Amino acid sequence: MIETRSKRVEAPEVRRSQILEAAKACFRESGFAATKMSDIAHRAGVSVGLLYRYFECKGDVILGIVDQDMTRQIDDLKAALDAPVDAPADLVEAVIRTFEQRAIDRERTSLMLEITAESMRNPKVRALAAEGQQTLRKLFYARLVATGVSVDEVMVGLQVIAALLTGVSIQLCQTEGVDPAPVMALAGRTSRQIMASSLAGNRSSDTQG
Repeated sequence: MIETRSKRVEAPEVRRSQILEAAKACFRESGFAATKMSDIAHRAGVSVGLLYRYFECKGDVILGIVDQDMTRQIDDLKAALDAPVDAPADLVEAVIRTFEQRAIDRERTSLMLEITAESMRNPKVRALAAEGQQTLRKLFYARLVATGVSVDEVMVGLQVIAALLTGVSIQLCQTEGVDPAPVMALAGRTSRQIMASSLAGNRSSDTQG
């Protein structure tokens, strides 16, 4: 009986995840506007009626995808921040590596482009994404403060790095036949140079103070 109850609790989450994965594939291929709920149901192998039991409308599906992606980002960041570090530079390095891992995921990038466009039209999507980003910033800010470094220069540096790697990921996503390895290697070196400059700015400010 215990095993049966466990399966019943887990099944809805498994089914919900399957629907979200199917929706992602549909959105990447056709875009949000052109995708119908019936398309998602067909891709997920479920009836349209069952799909509506999990999501009342396509907007709810989009929110589910954003929530899932932000949860994964937060989990990845927490794992990076929990790693033992000897200096702020080590902490930043761990975070840069998480940025790089997302940057080479072409499927995620193509989906995020759709979500970004949708967030400009849908205030609920925009608010959820903004809330997730705020959580990410707070997590990193608190961990960085604990190292004793002045955080302003580092946070600005990370924003520039995030913009750089996001741009690189979009370029790789839109360009067929390009080997991502040398592109990401150069982007990685540039990211670390930016952060070295930010950390040097911290040291300079501390010395002047």
